[in-house]
Amino acid sequence: MKKILIVAVAAGAFCASYFAGIAVSRHAYVKPELKVESDPSGASVFVDGKFVGFAPSSINVGNPGSHLVHLVASGYQDAYRKIDTVGSEPVIFKLDPIPLASISVTSNPVGATVIVDGHVRGRTPVVVDGLNPGRRTVEVTLTNYIPQTQGVELNAGGAEKLEVNLKHLQVEAYKQRIKADAGDIAAYNDLGELLFVLERYPEAAKVYTEAFVACQAHGNRNATTRYNMDKLHKQIRGRRDPKGIFQAELDKAIIEAINQGQASDMLFEEFQKVDYSKIRDQYIAAYQKLVSSHPEDSKYLTKYLSFNTKLGDLVSVDSALKLLKENKKSKVRDYLDACCALSDASRRNMHAQANELATRIDSLMDVAGKMKMSSVEHAEYDYALSQRAQARGESDKQFEYLQKAVAVKDVNRDLRNNWLFELAMVYRKKDDLAKAMETCDQILKNGDPRQSSFKSAASLKKRLELQIARGEAKKRKAEEARKKAEEKKRQAEEDRKKAEEKKRQEEEARKKAEAEKKVLEEAARKKAEAEVEAARKAEEEAKKAAAANQNAPAEGAQEQPAAN
Repeated sequence: MKKILIVAVAAGAFCASYFAGIAVSRHAYVKPELKVESDPSGASVFVDGKFVGFAPSSINVGNPGSHLVHLVASGYQDAYRKIDTVGSEPVIFKLDPIPLASISVTSNPVGATVIVDGHVRGRTPVVVDGLNPGRRTVEVTLTNYIPQTQGVELNAGGAEKLEVNLKHLQVEAYKQRIKADAGDIAAYNDLGELLFVLERYPEAAKVYTEAFVACQAHGNRNATTRYNMDKLHKQIRGRRDPKGIFQAELDKAIIEAINQGQASDMLFEEFQKVDYSKIRDQYIAAYQKLVSSHPEDSKYLTKYLSFNTKLGDLVSVDSALKLLKENKKSKVRDYLDACCALSDASRRNMHAQANELATRIDSLMDVAGKMKMSSVEHAEYDYALSQRAQARGESDKQFEYLQKAVAVKDVNRDLRNNWLFELAMVYRKKDDLAKAMETCDQILKNGDPRQSSFKSAASLKKRLELQIARGEAKKRKAEEARKKAEEKKRQAEEDRKKAEEKKRQEEEARKKAEAEKKVLEEAARKKAEAEVEAARKAEEEAKKAAAANQNAPAEGAQEQPAAN
């Protein structure tokens, strides 16, 4: 214990002498000192780049002169100041808050949840503010859609924008199916329907247009594919939205596909259904490109002829005919198809240009008639003649040529069925319903249910059956009406005879009554005459009696005196 006490006393003496020396030295030399305060307090203080403490603080800077003071505080902008003098008053640093940033998040579709740095901040469209500058992680999620995460660099006081197109899970699944198998028509149907329901009309229109092209290459793969093609064909034009946006987008997508050089039977069929009233120039340009790009395919050329004839554009008609004649691959069938197209258009458009169209038709028929033809081509030639006759209103010749055309058995089944259907329509026009029914039965017996002629024949047969049934019912009603009329006439005749008999009887009764009246009158007259005669005789008798009575007293008086 004594040793410890001795050490403590010695240490105390040393410290006293040390601090006494410092006090003496201060009187000799005062070190430079900075008094720094911050608002808010607690900021880190750096002097000449070295950390020296936290404000408020009194700092010995070592050497006099200018010193760079730097204050740092979380959430505030750094403050810098050069201090050239050392005084007793503190230097107060007013720290400015760091400007916060914001980010505007939109999504397609709207209503997606926005998560910033792990915190839910609302649903799109939304403006997320109060964010510290720097890199922020933004996640956008929505049920049935693939979440998307993006890093966004925010500057102090900045306002960033983020637009997110969310991908639908099922849409992407259908796209993968199509990518894996371009002939999966069911996937096209399902994807187009889903996009339509989601009101993504431009995308739906594009998918359906791609399906039209895919059907050309994969349509005959199997029965399932054909079923889905038929489903696509039936439903596509039936899809309607309240504002009609989808159909307009579909028309645009079809025209765009044509302009891109794509072609298929179904695409061309839908192209002909386009409502070109508001996009006429684009439609005509696409039609021209289609025809010029496929000069070897007569169906485009013939339909183009019909289209321009309908518009009354003979200049374009002549241009198309020139293409036909200049094409070295043109065959008899091409000329005949052109004739049929012009004939059909002329028949449907009986205007001032009908004669000019007839001249062009005759010219084409003359060229075709001079070409060497097979039996099938000759049948097609007869059909073209029937069309020309129909355009001219020569129904008998039309009927004659149609009969010749359908009589050739080697003609393609579908083509012959088309002719048979026209023949059935002619029979119907002639009121030969039995022959029209028989012709429809030929189509239904050998036709393909997918072909328009088969469907038209089935529909016509139903109308004919109804017409025949109505005709028979009409005949029955007419017969019943005739019988009723005859019965009414017979009854009227009987009533007439009865009336005449009654009149005769009444006349006889009248005559009889008159005769009886005469008899009675005669009897009454005679009776009256007899009564008058009797009265007269009675009067005479009375007079005689009176006279006799007068004479009797006188005779008595004469006799009395005599008696006396």
